[in-house]
Amino acid sequence: MSPDEIAKPLIDGYFRRHRGRGGDLATKIKRGNSWEYIVKRKALLPRPLSMTFRDEAEGDTYIARLEKLLDAGIVPPAFAGHA
Repeated sequence: MSPDEIAKPLIDGYFRRHRGRGGDLATKIKRGNSWEYIVKRKALLPRPLSMTFRDEAEGDTYIARLEKLLDAGIVPPAFAGHA
């Protein structure tokens, strides 16, 4: 049994933290029928990014890809002017 499978019943409906490659964490919060993700990278982003997804798997995939880019020092153009 994976650590996620063990912890899932304890944290569903509240929040989960995902560790990016650089050690930074994205916060994941269940809000009704959707999932909110908050990504912080002080060196790259002037303020935290907050994104909401209806599908948890879609959100996990998107955030993992975003964090991989941020860990490499790449800010996607859609977030470059985020202020």
